[in-house]
Amino acid sequence: MTSDFTAPVLGREPGHAEPDPVPSARRLAFLFIKQNFYLPDLYAGTETSTHWLCMALARHNHICAVTALRQVSRDGGAERRGVDRSMTLGYPVFTGLCFEDTVAAAVDAMKPDIVIYQDPLIEEWVKLRGLIGHLPLIIYHHSIFPGMLEIYRSDEISKKRDLRSIANSETTQNQILRLGIRASIIPPVFGFERHNGCQRTGNDILMVSVQYGKGVDIALQLAENRPAERFSIVKSWGSQADLDRFQPWIDSLSNVTLHENMPDLSGLLKAAKLLLMPSRWAETWGRIASEAQLWGIPVLGSRRGQLPRTIGGGGLTLDPDGDFADWLAAFDRILADAPFYAHLAGAARARGQEILRTTDLSLAKFLYIAYELAA
Repeated sequence: MTSDFTAPVLGREPGHAEPDPVPSARRLAFLFIKQNFYLPDLYAGTETSTHWLCMALARHNHICAVTALRQVSRDGGAERRGVDRSMTLGYPVFTGLCFEDTVAAAVDAMKPDIVIYQDPLIEEWVKLRGLIGHLPLIIYHHSIFPGMLEIYRSDEISKKRDLRSIANSETTQNQILRLGIRASIIPPVFGFERHNGCQRTGNDILMVSVQYGKGVDIALQLAENRPAERFSIVKSWGSQADLDRFQPWIDSLSNVTLHENMPDLSGLLKAAKLLLMPSRWAETWGRIASEAQLWGIPVLGSRRGQLPRTIGGGGLTLDPDGDFADWLAAFDRILADAPFYAHLAGAARARGQEILRTTDLSLAKFLYIAYELAA
């Protein structure tokens, strides 16, 4: 199939030579389908990973587009109908209030070679199968929430031959394997322009998310017990109920600054010396941990899910439901023991660079699967 879109010409980082994973292969048009919001309405791991994958594909002259829900107006005005198309990110992003209409508009305009259905739900697949069921399909799992694996029980999916499944980590892959489904592991793609050669200069403690499931209460207990340390907490995504619950506690702590969600955390990372990730959820990657480590920032995180593998030797991991005294002791050790901090910081940067080097391999694996499907 051909597309009426032109792939954006994107600059490469000076001095960084990227190999072409498939030098002689033809250009493909990829349509990424999201069931909720996308950049700039939602900044989270899946959205950021999708963006950088699109940018990497565009660097190799492929065409990408994303479909997502449009943010509902908060001013009480009448909602406009129809589908919007934005090129703000350098590739088309189709948004609308109706999921099916948005996908239909994107398929009609773009004529994709391959559809990438991300973190799918069976209810949405029932709506979409008439629109995309005839196209080669990649199901890309960035996270595993209840209901996301039910799609494999669909007759159409079980009989579909031009289908591949991708997982972002071993943790995600193992969840899918329980259904007898084999999924290739393709770790997140990172943007070279944002992360290479970063140097931290500050002394703040950084926590991203104001959610109980992400362990914000542990971060606030640390702030309460160590008032001499400055803490920066980013709202990120989450429920208003969590924010309402923790806002009074945050307001009571003079050493805590609450930041709005933002597209680029580089400023806060530069000002940080430690990242907190005490998540109670079984994180399937923990992208912010990898980003922080590229700055040489150690991570004090949870032992749940993929986080121990993501963090590696560049930090410490503990049980989020364990004794808080253990968290406080680990926190103090990292910050008070200068040689130990230097060791963790060096290991963090090495781990971050190790993960960054997988970007080309991740792209090559993704394209290998895509060309196999498009053949």
